[in-house]
Amino acid sequence: MGWVWRALIAALLLGGTVAVVPGVETYAAGGFMNDGSDVLRPAPNDNCPNSNPRKQKKCHYNNQDNVSNAAWSTDSTGASVQNGDLTIDLWSSAQKPVWNVGFQIAVTGNGAPISYIEFWADPPAGGAPPDDIAAIGRQHQDCGGAQPCTFGAPVVARLNGWYMLHAIVVDTNGRAAGTDWQFLASENARS
Repeated sequence: MGWVWRALIAALLLGGTVAVVPGVETYAAGGFMNDGSDVLRPAPNDNCPNSNPRKQKKCHYNNQDNVSNAAWSTDSTGASVQNGDLTIDLWSSAQKPVWNVGFQIAVTGNGAPISYIEFWADPPAGGAPPDDIAAIGRQHQDCGGAQPCTFGAPVVARLNGWYMLHAIVVDTNGRAAGTDWQFLASENARS
């Protein structure tokens, strides 16, 4: 009979916890399953309804809540963007990437003391392999006020389809310049 009581208590503890504990609410952005129509931007300062500084930091993306004004390209070509004297340049060793073939990405900030540089990508479909450019997440480099500052990295597109690469440069005054590059990772090199 003792085992019945133990099983009943165990079921109550496990089942009661699942039934009583509410779902966790998050203020973070959607995951990589989005359709790419919502380009991630710095979170507004009023997006964290919590006075705990640790939780506020988790609500924002990599300290981007210190961005006071931002200029972004809107043509998805990876064009250079200027915000005052701050500029961003995006370079790729493959203008027409082939899937499963690595290439280099370099983001350069210039014209002002650079605080940090970041880049990230949206995949053409969900379920990207862990080493895919879209699955590696937001890549961040602190520049510590260097001028210019370049962040280069080897990347690979593992899926066949359209990717959207986002890059941002933030200076020490909180100004940002960002650019987006939409590219097709295809099965073979195109001319």
